Amino acid sequence: ETFRAEGITPDELSQAQGYYRGRRRFDRQSPGGVLDTALWELGNELPTGFDEGVVQAIEALDVDTVKRFAEEFYAADAFTLVKVVPE
Repeated sequence: ETFRAEGITPDELSQAQGYYRGRRRFDRQSPGGVLDTALWELGNELPTGFDEGVVQAIEALDVDTVKRFAEEFYAADAFTLVKVVPE
């Protein structure tokens, strides 16, 4: 409920944006990664470059937008947290 009530901090948003940027760059280091992105877009009937648009949209997010989204769509009681540990 903290997420819904208080949102995230600017630092948390920056970390999330950085994670997505880095993950995307890592995934596209090889020709296979670039092909995977292109096939994902094609298979989902998305325009070429859709993935880049997602990155731009994530970069444009601000803390207030994330908070408004959480208030409207996030319901903590609809999620279950499971911790898996080896035996």
